[in-house]
Amino acid sequence: MICQKEQVSLNCPVCKKSSIFSKTTKLLTFPQYLILLSRRFVIDDTGKAIKLMTYVDVPDTNISLDFIKALPKQSGENILGDVDTFAYK
Repeated sequence: MICQKEQVSLNCPVCKKSSIFSKTTKLLTFPQYLILLSRRFVIDDTGKAIKLMTYVDVPDTNISLDFIKALPKQSGENILGDVDTFAYK
């Protein structure tokens, strides 16, 4: 699922030890239009893709994406990886 917290094992850039970290992906900004792809297929035991005939109800109103919007950097939080850190200033 998008933006769920996951546990990853990384080498800490500060102490140089391998540690378990929580990793979450969030968005700093949103595009004007967001296109979502709904995968309505499952793979059976033989490896064949089978289309699910499931109706997807999409409301005509605005959908809140606040749950995936990045908050300002929290105290004690370290930004790691390919992050444009000046966006937090």
